[in-house]
Amino acid sequence: MKLKYLLPAASLMAAAFLTACGGEGSASTSTATLSTDQAAYESFTLSPNASYKVDWSFPITTSPISGTHYLASTNATLSASPLTNGPQTITSTALSSIATTLPIPNAANNPTRYLVNGQIVVASGPNHFISKISYLGTGIQEQIMTADGSTVAYTITRSNISVVPLTGTLGSAPNEFKNFFGVFYFNPAAYFSPTATWLPNTSYLKFTTISPDDVYVVNDANTVTTTNTPNPIATGTTLASLMRVGITYTGVSPSVLYTLSNGSISLINGINTYVSTSVITSATSTPSYKTYFELNGNVYSGQLIKAGTVSGGGLNFVGTTANYTINYPNYNIRLNQAAVNSLKAAVNF
Repeated sequence: MKLKYLLPAASLMAAAFLTACGGEGSASTSTATLSTDQAAYESFTLSPNASYKVDWSFPITTSPISGTHYLASTNATLSASPLTNGPQTITSTALSSIATTLPIPNAANNPTRYLVNGQIVVASGPNHFISKISYLGTGIQEQIMTADGSTVAYTITRSNISVVPLTGTLGSAPNEFKNFFGVFYFNPAAYFSPTATWLPNTSYLKFTTISPDDVYVVNDANTVTTTNTPNPIATGTTLASLMRVGITYTGVSPSVLYTLSNGSISLINGINTYVSTSVITSATSTPSYKTYFELNGNVYSGQLIKAGTVSGGGLNFVGTTANYTINYPNYNIRLNQAAVNSLKAAVNF
């Protein structure tokens, strides 16, 4: 599975309305107000502003190759405040290339699937990303919808929100910004002019993303498909029979043999599901557990993101191109339009 940022952007909770009440001949009123997080979120996202999610695929040591690598963005605008207008549905724009020399490969548009109440669903995005934004107390909640907008694929909450201005050269950005965009700053000479500067009124939104519920991601086996019928790892069999000898997972290096000695099978939402005991090592930016589940005579591969998990940000390389390690920031970042325009002007490939 390709997890860029999980998402995106991605993943905002709903504020209770305070109503006036009183006896005959008297009345009292009170007004709901935005929390600090909600105010920061709206200052960045509420119309006419827009929040931009940047997505990329870059080589580590060389210049990007057209048709293989890409640098793109998608944006969304909150048309009205959930504080006074209730939950709001937002739909993102299609992915648009930030680098004119790099078209967007078809693989960049592949959606992600989830197991919801015993059914496999296709989440919206990265093109035509649909979500519902609501407030609750001081928090922000985002429900990521399926591609047809009918079902909640998964839910995330945002907190610790701040808006940070960017000034000077691209290379002088705060370390938290550089760490999030990882490879873009790991080999900057290959990607942008060292003298490029941020345009006026450039800023980014930083926030923590948490999954309040267990999230079951569904992966394809061998080849990539885009419908709600992914490729299973085995057909005409059961999960129990496969686990007698174990299933080898090659999505990490070295590969891992999953058996009942390093995981267990249980009935989850009516589906026989195997969950590994330990987190998958260096698999994605968000800590997850390996899963296999049995559905309609087939066995599928997936990942479990447990409730309360903080979603990671971009892939970050630390060290030199000859000797480096990988880590993942535990926060997410979105850009405003001035920041995206700055990147467009700065790229040198």
